[in-house]
Amino acid sequence: MHGWQLFDVPSLVKLDLSKSWSTLDNDQPLTKITTSSNLQPPTALLETMIFQDESGSLNIFGGSLANSSPSNVTSTSPTSNTRWTMSSKNNSWSTTAILGLDSTRLPMNALSVQAPEQDLVFALNGIVSDGQHGRVFPSMIALNTRTNTARTVSTEALTRSSSRTESILQYLPLLGTKGALLLLGGAMRYNDNLTTDLWGTMVKGESTHLRQS
Repeated sequence: MHGWQLFDVPSLVKLDLSKSWSTLDNDQPLTKITTSSNLQPPTALLETMIFQDESGSLNIFGGSLANSSPSNVTSTSPTSNTRWTMSSKNNSWSTTAILGLDSTRLPMNALSVQAPEQDLVFALNGIVSDGQHGRVFPSMIALNTRTNTARTVSTEALTRSSSRTESILQYLPLLGTKGALLLLGGAMRYNDNLTTDLWGTMVKGESTHLRQS
């Protein structure tokens, strides 16, 4: 993944899953991907969304910028409304502006899932931080990877003033006319304890279906 390292060197690495591997034993080392252009995403991205689009290209969106201190990794500011795409053909990066979102309200640590046949990526809840203060993001972002537009969807029926975290978010294409999202497990985080309770409050043993309309 792309992100900060101990020496503040940005990198994108890959691991061949067709072979037996163990990162603990280092018997199958990560291979750095060399890009073919000088254009690069920010060097310190934190808790972003990463997904493939309809062409098989790799995409990065959302999250926040992090400091470069290995001993104290914190968010400094939200990223802009920019979708970074690395071409599957020549490993070159390009950028595309995403329309329809407030750049100061892009969440990090959101639960994300893709509906590939609909060209959609969903990002549920998360935290919005300015580097000093964090607020929960009690909504969902629906990003259209074909039109590069996005909209914010209300999730008040699920949560009004809290953020779901460490949960399983799964897309079910055969449920309903346009599919549905299944949310299972995890915890709830609240504005009054974002800094004191990093794990949040465990949710009850129940699942939630979010149907598309």
